[in-house]
Amino acid sequence: IIDSGIDYNHVDLTTNIWKNLGEIPENGIDDDGNTYIDDVYGWDFHSIPEDNQPNEGEHGTHVAGIVGAISDNNQGIAGVMWSCQLMAIRVLGDQGSSDEGGYTSNIAKGITYAVNNGADIINMSLGADSNDFTLKQAIDYAYSQGIVLVAAAGNDNTTIESYPAAYGNVISVGATDTNNSRANFSNYGSWVDIVAPGVEILSTLNGGGYGNKSGTSMSTPFVSGLAGLILAKNPLLSPNQVNNIIGQSADQIEWMTGEFIGRINVE
Repeated sequence: IIDSGIDYNHVDLTTNIWKNLGEIPENGIDDDGNTYIDDVYGWDFHSIPEDNQPNEGEHGTHVAGIVGAISDNNQGIAGVMWSCQLMAIRVLGDQGSSDEGGYTSNIAKGITYAVNNGADIINMSLGADSNDFTLKQAIDYAYSQGIVLVAAAGNDNTTIESYPAAYGNVISVGATDTNNSRANFSNYGSWVDIVAPGVEILSTLNGGGYGNKSGTSMSTPFVSGLAGLILAKNPLLSPNQVNNIIGQSADQIEWMTGEFIGRINVE
């Protein structure tokens, strides 16, 4: 989850949080030799200086819950994947905070970290309207390693492309509302590959809570979770094959007047 961090102590997430078993916690040593000291839960590329506590952001916690909140625990919600590992990678300040937003260079570093530490799917509920060379290099590297890449199309109600979603090797996700129509904020256009619910989505919040959020940021982890279920069936599938299965199994809904698009069908 490349985002604003994950509250990895949340009761509905904790057993599905990725842990770097190559690190001995809090000994001040880079035990696994990956150049990151005590990166037990992931890494915070946003803080200055960078640190090993990627747990600040509520946006990322909400996204993580949609992918993989624990199921059958009589607690809160259930994620799309009930058994998974959520790697916390912080590259953004949280929405509404004094350090909101971030840098594409840090997103690129986060992608590279995820690939090098064993991620199968990278969820990017973020975007910018500029095509950045460093970001594209990281995306291409991840794709070359067989990683499924999923990104939010953006919330500006425009056809202007958002990156990394608009790259050809990334699954670009738009948002539907409670009537199965295009959410009035969702970006659209031929560069959007698939859509998923994105309005008033209930998920995990920092400190053990729950709440509703809207945005293509919320739609994207539905697709990432579905990609995870597909890979659980067949881990040998390529990113292209996963993308094709998601598209071919989708329900066609009216996206714009006279235009149709696939909305994911997890079943």
